[in-house]
Amino acid sequence: MPFHDLDEDVLASILAFCDIYAVVSFSRVNKSFRRLAQSKQLWLSLVLGLSARYFIPNLDAIRGYHTAQLISEARRLMCGPQTWSAKSVLPPTISFSKTFPGGSQARIVPGGRYFAICRESILQLCDVLTGRCIWSRSLAGTHGTYWEMEMLDDGDSAIFLFLQHSSVLNTQELSIVQVDLTTGHPDELFHFVLDAPKTSYRSPVLVGNLLAVGAYPWIMRRQTHILVIDWRRRVCLIFECSTASPRSQVAFVPGNIIFTTGTVEPPHDQLITVYTLSSIASRWRDLSELETNAYPADRALHIGPEDIRPAVVERLKHKNTVFRYPTNLRDVPEGLSVHMMLHPNPIRHHAYKLTIYASDAALSTEKLSFKDTLRQRFGRGSRRATGGMLFTYKLIVGSPPEHTLSWTKISVFPTSPQLMTPLSYAGHAVIYPSGSSNYTKVVNPRLWRPRFSWNHQTTRDAVVICSGSRRISLADTGAVLVIKPPQIEILYYI
Repeated sequence: MPFHDLDEDVLASILAFCDIYAVVSFSRVNKSFRRLAQSKQLWLSLVLGLSARYFIPNLDAIRGYHTAQLISEARRLMCGPQTWSAKSVLPPTISFSKTFPGGSQARIVPGGRYFAICRESILQLCDVLTGRCIWSRSLAGTHGTYWEMEMLDDGDSAIFLFLQHSSVLNTQELSIVQVDLTTGHPDELFHFVLDAPKTSYRSPVLVGNLLAVGAYPWIMRRQTHILVIDWRRRVCLIFECSTASPRSQVAFVPGNIIFTTGTVEPPHDQLITVYTLSSIASRWRDLSELETNAYPADRALHIGPEDIRPAVVERLKHKNTVFRYPTNLRDVPEGLSVHMMLHPNPIRHHAYKLTIYASDAALSTEKLSFKDTLRQRFGRGSRRATGGMLFTYKLIVGSPPEHTLSWTKISVFPTSPQLMTPLSYAGHAVIYPSGSSNYTKVVNPRLWRPRFSWNHQTTRDAVVICSGSRRISLADTGAVLVIKPPQIEILYYI
């Protein structure tokens, strides 16, 4: 039977199992399908499903919303708060705010319903709505502690990844703890000691069963490897990084690993490379081999650019300019800044947005040789990019076991060369005071426009948070955590 001949009750039941993207696509087929897809009961079910993973407060009030209001709640996850939009007739509007005792550092958990705060060497996980401390962990006896966190899809659990340096044993430890958000019960899922006294591990990343950390030998003080661990299977491998890149980065989507790094040979173009897990399936080694060999471990554990053919290779290039790390500045670690941010699409399953922020404003032509300067300004072919740029890609992951990756460049925007914190899914970022500005702001960096000269730019402010420098943690939903000693404030915008 053709799909359009099915009874409306059957179609409604099918739509209840779909994501919001599929429902919106269905509504564009014809008027009959649009009427069916505009059902309040359907959208109420979709929004309540989102509330498990994202911060949609006051669910009782949501049940009284009409369809257009429910759709606007879902749109917030894609576009950010409505009053932050350049088209909004209202100024940035706070629906509610809460204040809590402060700490040395605090961060909002993805989604915005919970926040983590460090007070006197104790990390606490708290509920924004109630202020209740759900779980705590002592960080005493450690220094240089890194931690990352992610929400599980059920919305009832959070996973924390800790990378801690023991002050007593002079070792670094990786541990993964899953916390039940209802009961506060912790369950340690993984623990491993990185016994490499001459190596510093930093920048932990955790997604699903995979984690990664960057390795920095104390002698070179530059990242040379990325250690990837499948913590459930307790296997690992080591990716070699180009010495031209001071800080390579890694992200995970199902079945694929994404890296930002530089080419091994000059002129060291900055690349995005993607490896499929199936292509490296034979290279995984038991984690015990890393314990035996320590760092840098046996060469058999390593994967170099020449060992595995990547599925995707993308240069950070716009028109005729390329972001690259100049050969004669290889020992200057602050030369080129590249930051990779990966967000799952909140309304479409198996879809992701990848944003690359690149800026080489720290490099000036005065630091280059006269020959390199002439080549940059007047040479033929690709030139080294200057200023800031945002590269955005859409990733669609196929069904298992292949997990075929569809990779599409969406846009490239010039933006402020001033270093920004990670962007939200909607593209908002935090900019701290600099130059003549004394305000901490949330901005839309895509609306940046140069003004008068290179040293004077303007960016439309989505909202001015406060005067002076304040550390900000931003959620995709428009929840903003502001550290204002001796307290923190959490604001939620409509």
